[in-house]
Amino acid sequence: MVFVTAPDHDTTLFALGWFAPRTTNTYRPGEATEQQVDEAIEELKQHSKHLGPGFRHLIDNLDRKSVWRRNTYEMMPFKNTGNVICIGDANHAMSPTAGNGANVCITNQRAQLNLVAVIANEDPPHGYFC
Repeated sequence: MVFVTAPDHDTTLFALGWFAPRTTNTYRPGEATEQQVDEAIEELKQHSKHLGPGFRHLIDNLDRKSVWRRNTYEMMPFKNTGNVICIGDANHAMSPTAGNGANVCITNQRAQLNLVAVIANEDPPHGYFC
């Protein structure tokens, strides 16, 4: 899961998340030792090598004092009841730092459109709608 945003002309914020078999030591910006920052950057490079040179440029030019490591967790979707259908963050309890809410919203909506098409005995729509 990748999240990238540019809040101004001189700054780029990014986060990269992946599923890990174990939790790790966490720290906030400015709290990590040099060794922890080196390890985090190396792990970041390993998990992002498929993202291409643009993302690697972000890693190579990051402010080492800004490195932040967290364990985030995703939970099972909530059970929908009645006539309400929840999608995205409203249906999945996930960390906001995972940067995955919009992706889950689109995936949920596509699944619901397919279900409505089946119920209406029509072909599912093509493309993504949000």
